Amino acid sequence: MSDYNYDAKVKRVVDGDTVYLDVDLGFGVWATLDFRLAGINTPEVVGTQKVAGLAAKEELVRLLGLGTIRIVSFKTEKYGRWLASIFVKQADGVELNVNDELVKGGFAVPYSGDGPKPV
Repeated sequence: MSDYNYDAKVKRVVDGDTVYLDVDLGFGVWATLDFRLAGINTPEVVGTQKVAGLAAKEELVRLLGLGTIRIVSFKTEKYGRWLASIFVKQADGVELNVNDELVKGGFAVPYSGDGPKPV
C-alpha cells in the first residue's frame, strides 16, 4: 500500500494525538480532514489524565507551530480519522517527525492500534 504525502495547515488541535488539518490536495483544492497520529497514544484531555493530556496537546500545538507541515497518511482508523505521520520543516531546513518527538518528550507512548491503549 502506498503512503500519501500532502502539505497542510493546522485548523484545530483536539488533543495530543488528534488534529484537524487543512490539506492541500493539489490543483488549488483544499480539504479539512481529521487526523490521528499513527503509532502513538497520548493521555486524554479529560478525567484522571487531564493534566498530562493538556500538556501533550500543548506540546503538539508547539511542535506544529515550528514550521511548514507535511503529512504522510496511511489509511483511516475505526472512527474514520486518517492515520498519519506529521512532519514539520523548520526554518533551518531540519524536518521533525512530530509523532516521534511526542514520544521522545514523554508526551506519548508507542501504540500499534491493537489491544487497549497504553497511557
